[in-house]
Amino acid sequence: MKKSVFLLCIFLVATLVAQAQEDAAALNAMLQQGSRAVTVGELLLEETFDNPNAWENYEDENSYLRVQNGVYHTYRSEYNNTLWGQNSAVHTDVVMQVETRQLSPELNNAYGIMCRASPENNSDGYYLRISGDGYSNIAVRANGETQHIAEWTPNLNMDQPYLTHTITAVCVDDYFAVYFDGELVAEATDETFSSGVAGFAITSFVEGQPIEVEFDNLRIWSASTSGSSNQPPPATVAPLPTTEGSDSGKGGNTELDLTSLALPIDIVSMVERFTPSITIERVLDRVTFDAAEDWRAAEDAETTSILQVDAEQGVYYISTGPLNGLNFWTTNTTTHRDVVITAETEQLSPELNNGYGLGCRVDEDSGYFFRISGDGYYSITRYGNDSFTSLVDWAQSDAIHQGQAQNEITIVCVGDYLALYANGQLLAETNDSLLTEGNAAILAAGYDNTPISVTFDNVVIMAASSK
Repeated sequence: MKKSVFLLCIFLVATLVAQAQEDAAALNAMLQQGSRAVTVGELLLEETFDNPNAWENYEDENSYLRVQNGVYHTYRSEYNNTLWGQNSAVHTDVVMQVETRQLSPELNNAYGIMCRASPENNSDGYYLRISGDGYSNIAVRANGETQHIAEWTPNLNMDQPYLTHTITAVCVDDYFAVYFDGELVAEATDETFSSGVAGFAITSFVEGQPIEVEFDNLRIWSASTSGSSNQPPPATVAPLPTTEGSDSGKGGNTELDLTSLALPIDIVSMVERFTPSITIERVLDRVTFDAAEDWRAAEDAETTSILQVDAEQGVYYISTGPLNGLNFWTTNTTTHRDVVITAETEQLSPELNNGYGLGCRVDEDSGYFFRISGDGYYSITRYGNDSFTSLVDWAQSDAIHQGQAQNEITIVCVGDYLALYANGQLLAETNDSLLTEGNAAILAAGYDNTPISVTFDNVVIMAASSK
């Protein structure tokens, strides 16, 4: 009997060793996707969170970290402030893999793995994160400042955010990478820290919306890099400092993202020049109107007005019959709060007495509207209770190209601050706190019974904040 038990034990050990070798081989194959080929070695830790003391426990009125029901359960209700929990084993070059499951409904968040975190538990370390809305990011925090070494990028296949997903973090020498469900999504290089402990971190970026995430089945391997693979090297990104104790959100040096959009106006520099200085955090959406479903469409037979995507031309087209101040607008389908929106416009009709432009925080009953006209005027209004309230009265500016011409319009809606730009020049600014969120909009109106035809293209919506 003892011999049978002994043989059974040998069989079980051999099976576990074979499984571990198979897992390591599959992981090594996956890790060849990066700009550096990484190889895992010894399995340093396998944590299933069945022991209530397996990881750091913490609780306050807004947060908790606890091991319960076989997972590491994390929760934080305070937004834009990162919560982290870590272990105590110091490591240097490792690959970490963990299963995650988001429980909270809001998708604008961040969660993931920390490596080389400070044993002093002061938030310093590397953060390799994803978000519920499909972004990835790598950041390093040191001495109260966060630097995004791989910008927030919308590149995850996150069709089902509430299912279990696997995050793999690579921290080897000065090379860092994030894999999501086996696919490389971010990589960067940095030399700030060479050793530290492992951890998990969560952040909500929406006020009033908590974040709740479970972590399970963590494995940590020692690892090394064998030099370059066939992939190009990771891009380097300029740092962005944040205030102590907070997370800057899905931001960083998004000028790189905007440059890739080939915008005719340097939006970042333009909105930073004035007081309050506006900081672009990330690109939320870019609409090129190459498909009919890119924006809502409408038609009004009574006024012979058409609002629709012209996919062949790649523009949004608004054309109305003779109108006397009747405004037509259409919106996207996503709710925003603090944004900068820019669009390329072209007036096609010869009449000058009109108004066209962009809107923010727009819904069926209200919104802020920023308009220019064919004869070079501009205004800012608030719509509500079936009427428009002037926030900035119509005034004329040489910055507006008159008549059948193209104009680049940019609007700022951050906090209670509202501003309108045309072709890179500030036209007007004001403050109003009545409306806080809504859709983006494009609009047009003819005055004195004149028609208007205008197109919109390359609408870019960017999250923003003020200093």
